[in-house]
Amino acid sequence: MEIGRRAGWTARLAREHPSDADEPVEFSRYVGVERPDGDLQSAHFRQLEDALRRGGVTDFRRIGNGVVIGGHINPLSAAALLVSASTPQAREQLLRNERAVIEDADFLGTCFAFRQSNVFLTAAHCVPEGADGMLFVNTPPVGGFHVVAEVHRHPTADLALLALDGSAWPGEVEPFVRVKPFTALGLEFMAYGFPEDAPAPDVETPTPTERLFRGYLQRRLVYRRAGYEYAAGEMSVPAPAGLSGGALFAAGDFNSVIGVAAENVQSTTYVGRVEETTTAAGTERFVEREHVQYGIAVLLAPLTEWLDELAPERARLPT
Repeated sequence: MEIGRRAGWTARLAREHPSDADEPVEFSRYVGVERPDGDLQSAHFRQLEDALRRGGVTDFRRIGNGVVIGGHINPLSAAALLVSASTPQAREQLLRNERAVIEDADFLGTCFAFRQSNVFLTAAHCVPEGADGMLFVNTPPVGGFHVVAEVHRHPTADLALLALDGSAWPGEVEPFVRVKPFTALGLEFMAYGFPEDAPAPDVETPTPTERLFRGYLQRRLVYRRAGYEYAAGEMSVPAPAGLSGGALFAAGDFNSVIGVAAENVQSTTYVGRVEETTTAAGTERFVEREHVQYGIAVLLAPLTEWLDELAPERARLPT
């Protein structure tokens, strides 16, 4: 299974509780289209079989074919960490996929695969200017580091597309393949990413921690801040630091992504306690207030023309 994962496939036992050591392994890979033709499927299966042979596995046989997306991908497998190498030496280590050097990489936020396993979306503010060649996508299922070859920023929205090398096939990555519009208030969503925990007393930096969120979109608005302007959805839950760039996906359709977590807005609520102090200068009145935070997400449906241009649905041949 591990050989197939390193070759860019998702590998699972055909049954959750195998009855013997010869239990079949199911290998799957999204190749850019939902129903690839037979020639394309055969090319990918040959690539997998060659990888198994090079890895020393020779006693195997194929018992079934077929690559079809039926709406039941694992949406958590689309998520990844966006990191930046802190030094040229760290960059070289990341290029060699040395997992131990994650401490030498600066965590920037969450990103997720979209339409291809080598194309990722994130919030534009997570991508520092002038970081060409130092940006990496870290895919948790296999633990690989993949260098970002190109960065495309949307001209107005807080959205960036990260393209890996054309030959990259990150293992165990399943991309979102469709965009779901925000059709009505109360649309339920789930979000998955790596918000940062506050550091322990003996730790200097926050720790990215995987978390799954669930909520609903409670407002649609045109959001303007820090030079960005875009159609946004207001979330019923906050978006903590580190979740920025993560996908909001439909709770009932795991192939569809709604938006990208971007930041928070604050709303004032009154606690109800009022204090008045009278001095020689007059009476001062103090009203105690608290702030409630709601997450803001970049809606993707209004940006489909830009997405279709940079990340079209097209078949990929194996490399």
